Amino acid sequence: MRLPLLFCLVASPFATAVQAEDGRLAIGRAGPVLLDGRCEADEWAGATRHRIGDAITLMLQQDARILHVCVISPDESMNTLDIYLQAADRATLVNLHASAQVGQRVRGPDGWPDYQWWNHEGWYSPAVPFIGLQRDGERVRPQFKPGVPREMQIDKARFGAFPWKVMFVIGGERDAEGNWIDRHYPEGAGIDSVDGWLRLED
Repeated sequence: MRLPLLFCLVASPFATAVQAEDGRLAIGRAGPVLLDGRCEADEWAGATRHRIGDAITLMLQQDARILHVCVISPDESMNTLDIYLQAADRATLVNLHASAQVGQRVRGPDGWPDYQWWNHEGWYSPAVPFIGLQRDGERVRPQFKPGVPREMQIDKARFGAFPWKVMFVIGGERDAEGNWIDRHYPEGAGIDSVDGWLRLED
């Protein structure tokens, strides 16, 4: 059952996608959002929309406390999400990861450590839904539900006031040869340096 919005949104739910300008990534404003992996038009009417490649839409909006993120990918994608960010007053780089498991990590002097799952603090994203097992020769592989929008909510107090430097990696889709594809936004940005990252600001 859906929860009612606290107030009406006046922005069109069919707002066109915008492009980041001068390295700045704008955020829309809206009311509360139910974290249910649905990204419905009424709740996301105030979001800014950013196109990644030909088929992925990244939506961003905020209320007084929470930054809301939604990624809509092709129906065959498992739609995993990594957000890499650096807060305005901190030198460290942080990675927020959501796939079949959820976890965060901080880049140290020797690079990125391995993930420690379910250690998220001040943010959350529902994990990719598990739907069963499939035998592949001698192996049994887990299967996950594709086509589910990936939502993430981040308590803004966790990382301090904007601007933040951010980079998004959307995965969960395979190419024609069966290899996993990672799409970086902005394109060409890497995970080890903020060079080329976008500035997320009010």
